[in-house]
Parts: sequence; C-alpha cells; structure tokens
Amino acid sequence: MSQAHYRAFLAYRPKPYDGKVVQIMCGNAAHRSYEDRRLAWSLLAASGFEVRLVPGDHHTMLEEPHARVLAHELRQLLDRVQVGVGSPVE
Repeated sequence: MSQAHYRAFLAYRPKPYDGKVVQIMCGNAAHRSYEDRRLAWSLLAASGFEVRLVPGDHHTMLEEPHARVLAHELRQLLDRVQVGVGSPVE
C-alpha cells in the first residue's frame, strides 16, 4: 500500500448517507470480516441498505465467468436508478 493511500485510509471518517447503499460482495469470502462491514454500512445508510452477492472471491469476481454476473448486477442497479431519476431509489 502506498504511503498516500495509507494516510488516506487512516484519515477517512465515514459520514451518514441520506440515500440507499447497495453493497456488492463476493460470495466466496474465506473470512467472516465481511459481516462487520455490512453492519457498518447499514448504520450509515439512512434510506436502507442492500447486499448483493456475486460468485467468486475478492479477485476472481472480476474475471470470467464471474465478471458476467457482476456486470448483470451492476446493470440492474443502474437501470433501477435511471428509472427513479429525480426520486429516491426504491
């Protein structure tokens, strides 16, 4: 990790977000720390929190065939936001 990245990491303080948060996570996590991150994000999202699991791990979720599933999830979410432009995402 670069020094600049590390300093930014140490300085970051999340703030509440008025909208809905959707977290896309790899389904093949070899550890349980992802549960803690879900809790943290759900506490910051005022209008709701949703988790979408995609196949693969932290690295392979960006490779075929898993990338195709990730792309499909992203397209669904973007389509949902475009339909609701000017109104909160349901």
